[in-house]
Amino acid sequence: MLRHPLPYLLAFVVLFTIACSTSSKPHGSYDSPLTGSAASERQMIRSGSQKVEVKKLEEANAELQKITTDVGGFIESSNFDGDNTSTFRMRVPSKQLDGVMDQIANLGTELDRNVKAVDVTGELSDLKARLDNAVSLRTRLRELAKQAREMKEVLELERELARVQTEIDQIEGRLKGMQSQVALSQIDVTFKRKRILGPLGYIGYGVAWAVEKLFIIE
Repeated sequence: MLRHPLPYLLAFVVLFTIACSTSSKPHGSYDSPLTGSAASERQMIRSGSQKVEVKKLEEANAELQKITTDVGGFIESSNFDGDNTSTFRMRVPSKQLDGVMDQIANLGTELDRNVKAVDVTGELSDLKARLDNAVSLRTRLRELAKQAREMKEVLELERELARVQTEIDQIEGRLKGMQSQVALSQIDVTFKRKRILGPLGYIGYGVAWAVEKLFIIE
């Protein structure tokens, strides 16, 4: 019969903590050079934003929905400012990001485009290692809990199990979130309706230009 499992528990927790601190790297240090197939398997979070001037806002909105659906993406949020402006946040497969932005640009006149990428290969690797260590610790704690006889020892083990399970849940949540961002890129799109001047508008524009030239030559 195991009379004193608690010392084993504490020793195991210490070893687990050392293992985690050894395998973990501070954020931003995941830039070790890779070559060949390893380099092509880097895990990147890519995102983009663009502003496009369109003649017909409703048609552009409908086309954007179609483009998103055709590539297997979805509209995450949208906002409409009357008949002048519409904004969308969409998710599309990361491999389709550039192609989708090109299609959106063709809906009108592209005024602005930005694309950024963050390499999270090292961070994902670190999270997976921490998860493996935590799952191993949970397994060992469960084995110790089955062998414990004294109530005090059982309670200590249950508290430690609860702590480790919370850590596992947090790591799994972080992993799933990052993997989702790697698989699906975010695009923020703004459509701005192009203003078309009528006859009086052109006259007013011409008068304003003439008045300006009276004061400014160049």
